[in-house]
Amino acid sequence: MISIAFIPFLFFDVYHFIRMTFVVAYEKFMKQRRSLFDDFVTQGVCTTNDLDYWLHMNNARYLRDMDFARVHVIGRTGIWETMQNMKASSGMVLTASTIRYRKEIKLFDFYNVHTQVKCWDEKGFYMEQRFVRPKDDFVYAIALMYYKLAGLTPGDVMQELTGKSESPEFPEEIRLWADYNLASSNMLKNNNVCDRDKNKNY
Repeated sequence: MISIAFIPFLFFDVYHFIRMTFVVAYEKFMKQRRSLFDDFVTQGVCTTNDLDYWLHMNNARYLRDMDFARVHVIGRTGIWETMQNMKASSGMVLTASTIRYRKEIKLFDFYNVHTQVKCWDEKGFYMEQRFVRPKDDFVYAIALMYYKLAGLTPGDVMQELTGKSESPEFPEEIRLWADYNLASSNMLKNNNVCDRDKNKNY
């Protein structure tokens, strides 16, 4: 029986599903709302399950922890509830992310993940996330995320949620990052057009 119980761990990331279920349930029943622009902080510690070959936290673990942190933000600010009330079929999709690693997180190091909504455009929200050492606020890593909305615009959601649809001014690094994403998207679209032209029979 014990061996059978471990079978799911061979084929699925069971810990991810358990933790995500807990986070979603916690936010669903947590009634206290917070401002969209608050600095949301979640705590973490590097365990043996997080280590890579070099004995510090695996790069992919940063992205995983940021997923959980963003769920707290989306739930606690009321963004997701507002979207569902406006249009049940609406959704959010992470379409771009960039992370810069400054210093490794070692075994049993504690860290805080700081998550903030910075601004939005006509299609999605821009968030910044930081891995911070609690004792001196040193930033281990910093990341930018872009959540694209489906079925609604951020302006409509913010108008419903806060009464204001206008985004704050874009920080310079996010403006430059958004320009890069647009240039990359256009490049890939042009490549696809070229590939289709090459495959045409004339």
